[in-house]
Amino acid sequence: MFEVTEDEPNYIKVAVPADPTSRSRQVSDAKMQYKFKFGKVFDEQSKQEEVFDEVGKDICDGFLGGFNATVFAYGQTGSGKTYTIEGSSKQYDDRGLLPRCISYVFDQLSERKAEDIRIEVTYLEIYNDSAYDLLNAASGGNARLPKVTVQDNGKQCTIRDLTVHPATTEETATNLLFVGKTNRTVAKTSMNLQSSRSHSIFTIYMTCRKPDSDTIVRSKLNLVDLAGSERIGNRAPRASS
Repeated sequence: MFEVTEDEPNYIKVAVPADPTSRSRQVSDAKMQYKFKFGKVFDEQSKQEEVFDEVGKDICDGFLGGFNATVFAYGQTGSGKTYTIEGSSKQYDDRGLLPRCISYVFDQLSERKAEDIRIEVTYLEIYNDSAYDLLNAASGGNARLPKVTVQDNGKQCTIRDLTVHPATTEETATNLLFVGKTNRTVAKTSMNLQSSRSHSIFTIYMTCRKPDSDTIVRSKLNLVDLAGSERIGNRAPRASS
């Protein structure tokens, strides 16, 4: 049982039912009570706009200020991760964090016309330890997404062959998001991928140079829809030699 109360809105209280098979009388006769504190807890009545105002806006402001930033959704399959990140196309108010962040970023940039600013995006999917480019031209209508190579030297992670696409307007960035989602759906149907077992990472890159300045500031904003977390505890340990 989960409970959020008005007197403690940032806490989730969990009551674990008594275990009648337990040998411990203390455990078998009473529920175990737990309480967890979070920065913010949204109930089932919360709107997408409220989530963006509380979570997304400050992250976007940091990105626009030259800081790298990441928003990711983590949890079990069916807990609403994809809805929180992407939202629903049924109603405009159901837009998730990703399209709202795109809209907010370009709205803020419209007031910085004196600066030389370039926006680019990438869209990556990771499934079964392989990475795929959702925006590669070869993706369109193809059952097999183009693979990309991830290299990690312990200090820096580099992704080779991931296409980077310029996005001069909100419409362009939104269209790229739509293309990536469509390619992901086509591949999932053809290759029997399950979205709950794959990660998707939509990244917005900003390169900015202010007037009369040679200083270039680069930042990126990652919006991540992680795979379902329920399988993590079931992974078998690797045999040691």
